[in-house]
Amino acid sequence: MSIENASDWPAAALVIAAGTLTPGPNNFIVMRSAARGGLRAALPAIAAILLGSTALLALASGGGAAVFAAWPMLRRAVCIVGCLYLCWLGIALMRSTRAAIEPTVQRGAFGLFAFQLCNPKGWALALTLIAAQTTRQTIDLFAQLAALYAGIAALGLVLWAALGLVLAQFAPRPVQRRWLDRVFGASLIAGALLLLLLP
Repeated sequence: MSIENASDWPAAALVIAAGTLTPGPNNFIVMRSAARGGLRAALPAIAAILLGSTALLALASGGGAAVFAAWPMLRRAVCIVGCLYLCWLGIALMRSTRAAIEPTVQRGAFGLFAFQLCNPKGWALALTLIAAQTTRQTIDLFAQLAALYAGIAALGLVLWAALGLVLAQFAPRPVQRRWLDRVFGASLIAGALLLLLLP
C-alpha cells in the first residue's frame, strides 16, 4: 500500500481508523478529562496525544522499524515502560481526590506526549503504516501519512471526549464522579496489562 496512488488513501485511512478509534488508553484519558471539565479540559490531552503520535510516526519512518527488528528486547522495554506509566496513571485516578487528580491529567500533557513514544498500540500502528510503504520513503510520504493520521485521530479523540460529556450527565455529584474516576483508572490498568500481552 502506497498512498502515492489515490486508491490507496481509503486503505490507509481504514488502518488508521481501526487503530485510533477503537478503545485504548488515549481514548480513556480524553474521555475522563472531558467528563471532569468539558471539552476545553480535554483539549490539552488531545493536543499532546496528536503531537506525540506524530513524533512516533516520524521515529518509525526514520528507522524505528529497523531498530526494533534488530533489537526485539528494545521493543519489549518500550512496551513495559509505556504500560508502567499507564498503571501509575490508573492508580492515581483510582486513589486520588479531584484536587490531586487534575494536575496528573490536565497538566500532564508532557507525560501524555512522552507516553505516545512508549505506546505499544501506537508503535504497532505506525510500523504497519510505514512497512506498507515499499515504493518510496520520503519526507513527502511522511507528511501525507502524518496529516491523514492526525485528522482521523483528532476526530476520534473528539468523539471520545463527547462520550465523556455524555457520561458526566449521569454522574453529576462528586461521589458519582469519584466512582467514574475509579472506573477510568481500572480501565487504564486493564488496558496496560492487555498491552503487555502483545507479542
